Amino acid sequence: MLVFGTLAGCGGGRPMSSAPNWMGVFSTTAFVKPRGDASATERVADLGRSTPVPGNAMQAGSAGGALALLRTRDGDVVVMPRGGALVAYNVRTGAAVAPPAIASGSDGLMGVSLGDRHVLVSDTSGLVRKLARGATGAAATLDAWKGLSAPRDAVELSDGKIVVAESGSGRLALLSSQGVVGVLADGLSEPTGIVADGRGLYVTEAGAGRVLRIDPVTGQRVVVAQGLARPEGIARTVSGRLIVAEAGTDRIVEVTPTTGAVATLATDTRFGRADRPGFAGVAVASDGAIFFVSETDGALYRLTPR
Repeated sequence: MLVFGTLAGCGGGRPMSSAPNWMGVFSTTAFVKPRGDASATERVADLGRSTPVPGNAMQAGSAGGALALLRTRDGDVVVMPRGGALVAYNVRTGAAVAPPAIASGSDGLMGVSLGDRHVLVSDTSGLVRKLARGATGAAATLDAWKGLSAPRDAVELSDGKIVVAESGSGRLALLSSQGVVGVLADGLSEPTGIVADGRGLYVTEAGAGRVLRIDPVTGQRVVVAQGLARPEGIARTVSGRLIVAEAGTDRIVEVTPTTGAVATLATDTRFGRADRPGFAGVAVASDGAIFFVSETDGALYRLTPR
């Protein structure tokens, strides 16, 4: 049903070649308090702190918060928007490597989604672009959609349409080469993160504190979990559980889709999203390791379940 993952979720696709390491920072220093199934946290890479400036803008070096996970010949790589461009880090060494596509956005990139051939990126200007993996320059942009209302996460369906969470308008918009061609769901409160499985699309409603499951064909919705404090980024484990970045409480929680049960995996994550654009993102590797960014600490962290 679905071609590839989400801007803030677990990425897949074919291996890519990595560039020579130009920065490597790896430390086992950790501040996060593990809970539940989480047994350890490790600092993977230093990213530099983001500083809010007047007008809810960010200085150079700011991050959007979304994360995606990519398997390569040299190991798993976390890809994220940072400083108006895509950056990538090898999660084993902490070294910066070549991203799967070259993208920049003067208004600040926020989201990234990885597929076998395409990369989706969104930014704070309301622009969503589909890029060719491995391409550079003008040829890298295969399609673009302007005028979206605070686009956050996105996912591409098997028919080629793209579903994007428009946080500003409270809807899931459907995009194609003809433009915005429909609305899958509306009346939502700040839809932010999207991740897919065989049962549908799981969407976080940051304003309502809920996780929904939405049918990608009919738009029918089911409440999976509620009572959360600004759930934003979302990813899926290989066992089918959902990992959610709860920005309102600086927690990472695990949601069981079949029961709605919520378990705390880590607290005191210091997402640092208050008064900043973007959203708190998470990504999950094939071995179950969870990755997130602390803006307060200026670092990429790995949370390792037992």
